[in-house]
Amino acid sequence: MMSAVEFEHALNQLAPYTSLLHFHVLGEPLLHPLIGHFLDLCDKKQIRVHIVTNGTLLNKCIINLHNKDALRSVSISLQSMCATASFEEFSDYLTSLINAIETFQESASPLFTFRLWNKGSESGKITYSDAIREIERHFNINGLVESLNLQRGCMLRPNISINTAEHFEWPHINDTSSENTTGYCLGLKEQIGVLTDGTVIPCCLDHEGIINLGNLFTTPLQTILASDRTQTIKKSFQKNMIAEELCKQCSYRRRFDRDSSD
Repeated sequence: MMSAVEFEHALNQLAPYTSLLHFHVLGEPLLHPLIGHFLDLCDKKQIRVHIVTNGTLLNKCIINLHNKDALRSVSISLQSMCATASFEEFSDYLTSLINAIETFQESASPLFTFRLWNKGSESGKITYSDAIREIERHFNINGLVESLNLQRGCMLRPNISINTAEHFEWPHINDTSSENTTGYCLGLKEQIGVLTDGTVIPCCLDHEGIINLGNLFTTPLQTILASDRTQTIKKSFQKNMIAEELCKQCSYRRRFDRDSSD
């Protein structure tokens, strides 16, 4: 868990490169007792924040998110609860989320997005279809299934949206079932990740730090981004080639297999 000093150091390193931070990389950001302070530090740097959470702590921690100008949006990953919850538990979970969000005035609220990324998968206690029907019931709307067959997302309320996507597996270095040596990715082009120990990674899917590009607690980020390994990964993607073994196992990367012209 990052200390306040470590976070501020990381923020100073990142600020010249971005105006938007995402608080995630598999972990649960609402567990951090200093999340409100971190949002204040981001605001001082004029950096906006997007939080990704499973939402189970939202009702308890919502007070830490009020009146935080840095907070732009909050994505709530519903699929984690779908995997383990009973119908009653899932219903109570949705009620808790809605109650927490309703503590914001719509005019002062960040955008909350219900993220349901298990489309096409009927595994788990709550399937994709089950979840959609339950969301329809909680928001008293009809035709959500049909709408989401035509588009990935839509608004449920002025400050609540839903976003859907196909199910994907997190990449594992020893899993060769998805291995591919050609392909494209936005890692190191539009994003990097920083783990709690300062390890810099190409994207948020490398939660174990397998592609360790350096540590910004000990090495300037500018140096890390200019390193041979970082540049090899970036230039390989530009040529529609995959340099790292973990990236070869990544099925999520296939969403970007379109053009490599820029």
